[in-house]
Amino acid sequence: MKKQIYKITYPNGKIYIGKDLTGTLTYFGSVDSSYVEKDFSKEEQYNFSITKEILWETECADNIDINKKEVEFIRKYRSNNPEIGYNKWPKLREGHEENYGKSIRIFGPFTWPGFPQKGICPLESVSRSASGLYLWTFPYREGFIVYAAGITRRSFLKRFKEHTKNYLSGVYTIFDLDEMRQGKKIKIWPGFWMKKDRKHLEKEFFAREAEIKKSIQCQLSEYRIFLSEVPATPRLLERLEAAIMNHLYSLEAPFSTIPDKGMMLASRWENEQPIFVNIECETEILGIPDVLTI
Repeated sequence: MKKQIYKITYPNGKIYIGKDLTGTLTYFGSVDSSYVEKDFSKEEQYNFSITKEILWETECADNIDINKKEVEFIRKYRSNNPEIGYNKWPKLREGHEENYGKSIRIFGPFTWPGFPQKGICPLESVSRSASGLYLWTFPYREGFIVYAAGITRRSFLKRFKEHTKNYLSGVYTIFDLDEMRQGKKIKIWPGFWMKKDRKHLEKEFFAREAEIKKSIQCQLSEYRIFLSEVPATPRLLERLEAAIMNHLYSLEAPFSTIPDKGMMLASRWENEQPIFVNIECETEILGIPDVLTI
């Protein structure tokens, strides 16, 4: 199947860069219509012609590579500059690039491996060598609320295979999903992770195995995963993970109460210089800032 990066040119000369994962001739993107309409009178809107140009095409790249290529072309054509185009992301920070040590792009949502959902890209679609930062989120209101941030220098797929094994064997905590959708974290199963009474919990797990495993499968189906391939040293990855979680803990409920509190975080040390990270994401991940100090 063809995957394309295209450029739409409007009558006023402004442009929009987008991606098409199906190579559909009549697909003209998901630009914010109200954003475009402001530039045209009612009379101009009655006779309105646009052109579509294919800038790049492939049949083999995975979706993360397509997303990266889209950002590359947006920056190349500067279509996120309101004077030039209609792309709203990555956010333009003209003249301030020197203030940001790094910039990361978060892609998603993806489904948990082995738990496909119609209309949502499976995590299995990413490159088998991709690694970096990942976020576990739940759908909440008009966006997604973060339960945990994680990092891996091995591939995302290998790391999630380990997570799946831990979930299915009762190691991780399971929640009431109806309550989670309301922003409340109510445990169905506490998990074995770092529990002193593990032997007692193991007996309970085997006694309730069918019930708990059904809830585990429901939670894995509910998760929405976001990824960022971060080309950084292990220490920078640790600092990024810790900064995200600590930022979430500083917010008001439920954005501070949903995130996992049992993580071992490695925040910036006193002798380390702070780094400003510009975070770009097309999807609304609630509580994640545009700029983070790590």
